[in-house]
Amino acid sequence: PNVVWKGPWRWYGSEEMILQKCRIDPERVRRAGILMEEFLSLARCQGLRVDMKRPCAPSQGDVLNPCHTISNFRKDIINSTMNPPSSSSSSSSESENDGETTDSDSDGAFLVVAYSRKILGQTGSGHFSPVAAYSKETDQVLILDVARFKYPPYWVSVELLYEALRPEDVVTNKSRGWFMMYPPPNGKKVASTCTASLES
Repeated sequence: PNVVWKGPWRWYGSEEMILQKCRIDPERVRRAGILMEEFLSLARCQGLRVDMKRPCAPSQGDVLNPCHTISNFRKDIINSTMNPPSSSSSSSSESENDGETTDSDSDGAFLVVAYSRKILGQTGSGHFSPVAAYSKETDQVLILDVARFKYPPYWVSVELLYEALRPEDVVTNKSRGWFMMYPPPNGKKVASTCTASLES
């Protein structure tokens, strides 16, 4: 994490330390899990540039609540799996729209999905995991489930995964979604703290 131990070394401690560094209540996270807005805050506290995107759901998609279609999702999957980040990634400026960054197709990124396990026929509810690969022939993605003790890496269709992004979170009343995560711009200092907002 973006927590200095000494010299160039970073300190890896408890999750509680990392959450507190980013002004996120560890007790609330233990009770209810991490919201998309909090995940966004945590990523930025570690110096990443992030686009947070939501799928089109029944209660979304108007002018005030823009959403992203399955075609947008598939495009981001292909871009991220074909063009992962490199040390020479260029910087991009942030816009005021939902805290997103203005990126280009050539800017390498990792894609992380926030999805409903139930839609995939799994136990549990909301979950975060990265997408590692895409098969054009089958239109499937490889999910590297971060709970490896529970589920090994698995393939799932883009269509089904998109549907798993659509259920609304009971706390925010917004759908789940995905993140395009870019390396920090070269030479840019990272803020030591940041605060998650449920209004994002």
